[in-house]
Amino acid sequence: SYSCIESFEVQLRRTVSELTARGTRVILVLDIPFQNALPHDLARQAFRGEEPAEKGIAMSEYLQIHGPINEMMRQIAIENPRVKVVDPAPYFTKSDGRWYGFLDGEMLYRDPSHLS
Repeated sequence: SYSCIESFEVQLRRTVSELTARGTRVILVLDIPFQNALPHDLARQAFRGEEPAEKGIAMSEYLQIHGPINEMMRQIAIENPRVKVVDPAPYFTKSDGRWYGFLDGEMLYRDPSHLS
């Protein structure tokens, strides 16, 4: 979980305020989950023609960890018409609602916490 969400919120609000005061539109991308499977392990499995053995992250687990920070970003967007929010969930989840690091034959992460 995020241990210093209050500090992050103060700094994000300050940055958004400075940017929007200059007329800049801001896009906030909601948080993505940390993946348990290491990308190089999934890539090795795919290279061997195996189906990547990945369980993904349950949406409930994702929301428990990332929900507060995502709600904070949504609130900033509600308060400022020059701020929009992008939710990556529809692009990174399967019909079972789980987040995966490997989807439709593509590696989505370069490490457990950064998208490719």
